[in-house]
Amino acid sequence: MSWVRPTGHIAGSGWTDETKVYDVDADTPVTAASKFVESEWSSYIELTISPNYFSGKIRFYANGSYNEEVSIDIKYASDHAYHNIYEGAFTANQWVEVVLPLGVTEVEGARLKFRHGASDNFYLYEFAFWGVARGNRWVRPTGFIEGAWSNEINAIDGNTTSFATRLSTSDVWTEYLELIISPAIRCSKIRYWIGINRPSPRLSVDVKYASDDSYYNVYEGPADKLNQWSEKNIPGGTKLITGARIKCKGVGAVVTNKVYEFELWSVQGRTKLVNGGLVR
Repeated sequence: MSWVRPTGHIAGSGWTDETKVYDVDADTPVTAASKFVESEWSSYIELTISPNYFSGKIRFYANGSYNEEVSIDIKYASDHAYHNIYEGAFTANQWVEVVLPLGVTEVEGARLKFRHGASDNFYLYEFAFWGVARGNRWVRPTGFIEGAWSNEINAIDGNTTSFATRLSTSDVWTEYLELIISPAIRCSKIRYWIGINRPSPRLSVDVKYASDDSYYNVYEGPADKLNQWSEKNIPGGTKLITGARIKCKGVGAVVTNKVYEFELWSVQGRTKLVNGGLVR
């Protein structure tokens, strides 16, 4: 996954130098498209991307002449229609990231407009989509919630030789290792690489996924594989997932539990709005 620039724009919006919005500018952009407006919303600057990308968030760098009380309205294009991303105030002169409300979605473009209480010049320096490669693939969580486990970052660093750890007493579950997926992804299965510090005791594992602000069971039972990948299907098929949690316990022994890696199978099917609801 990486930031992907628009590939073009729709002319005739009244904006000037639209190509500067996607001109491979630096981390601190110096060139911008511009538009003068008198105390009302500007017209939209219309950006296109071809071929379509699966994207879960956008970012932009913009300002106005006054840099105070400037509002922005952002929409993304999907299925030949526009859908809201954000409308409101923003911080000028820095990169601003906004997550798409429905998570990873196939996008065809975007449009942005600005407003200030007085006449103002607006400048849009850069705009980009967080692009997800086409096709199904294993992806790692994007973060974690700090808790009782140590070195949580090791469970999502793509390295099966480093690990997060937590000690458990005999037949007592550890706390959950809480993992975050942002933006949300469509997922049909998960896999994990776990182990313990001793060769002989048996290990149990409990895995859940987060969706719609609740957790749902994936698997609870004996760890069938140690020190190698173990895959589990999401019950009921593909779900829109925002997080996951995993915990372990040694059976009949005090052990140091290790989670080396955790990944999710991202299904790049189409996500769209129908009558205000989500089609999965």
